[in-house]
Amino acid sequence: MKHYRIGIEASHHRFEYLCSTISEAYGAIEDAVSTFGLKVDMNKIMEKLVDMDRGITSSSYGQGLWISIEDGEV
Repeated sequence: MKHYRIGIEASHHRFEYLCSTISEAYGAIEDAVSTFGLKVDMNKIMEKLVDMDRGITSSSYGQGLWISIEDGEV
């Protein structure tokens, strides 16, 4: 089983969230974008999550947001 690790880097803190599904990861990112006022293209985020799910890429970083997919259960 795989899980997604979502991270937000604020000025002095780093927040992390673990998600077990792609839809949960997308929702967490959507909430973070709204809460922290990040300028992120959510269509690109979905493309990156799908690429991760397919094994094309294992991580992404930009605009204070990072995403990775890892082995193991949440």
